[in-house]
Amino acid sequence: MTLTNHDDDCRKRVQEDPEFAKMWHETAVELLDGNDEDRKIARHMLRDHFGLSEDKIQALQSARADAPRDAAYFFRFGTYKMDACDYAEAIANFDRAITLEPDNPDAYHSRGIAKDGQGDYAGAVADFDHAIALDPDDADIYHNRGVAKAEQGDYAGAIADYDRVIALDPINVAVHDDRAVAQAGLEGRAGAVAGYGVDDELGALEPKEAAV
Repeated sequence: MTLTNHDDDCRKRVQEDPEFAKMWHETAVELLDGNDEDRKIARHMLRDHFGLSEDKIQALQSARADAPRDAAYFFRFGTYKMDACDYAEAIANFDRAITLEPDNPDAYHSRGIAKDGQGDYAGAVADFDHAIALDPDDADIYHNRGVAKAEQGDYAGAIADYDRVIALDPINVAVHDDRAVAQAGLEGRAGAVAGYGVDDELGALEPKEAAV
């Protein structure tokens, strides 16, 4: 879909879907709190999708100085930043959400996804651990933790998480694929160790001496 078609679709949904219009307007207004690019996007949305004048947009931006900043606000803004692949800003916002609402598993889960996006797999697993402790029956958290473990080479840990996903959500096709990849990785590592042996505490693979 081109940008023009996307704009046309959003305008149509704003006109026809009150719930979407409310969400879209809230997103635009909150983007006024962001950086220059965020504010540019916000002005475009408010002007072209809602027909607001520049004066009204400026008034909205001025009013933002006194707007409440609760955990839900920082979670929404963090989610927006994560969708834009701005992982550092996403994490900063999820940090604020967690400070204000430390028992929200979604905030830890989302921060873990953002950390995974940065390549911080250990940090991601730690956040997924916390999210699971708060919500032990969410299959998506186990799935994402399994992915992060596999990315670190912990295939056995990944498989254990994927098994838990299958128990909670047996029709999840993607997790069966991910489990097969992890199983192949585990078997490949086991075969390498059997053929070469593990040398020193660093785990480097060295060929075994031939049997005499």
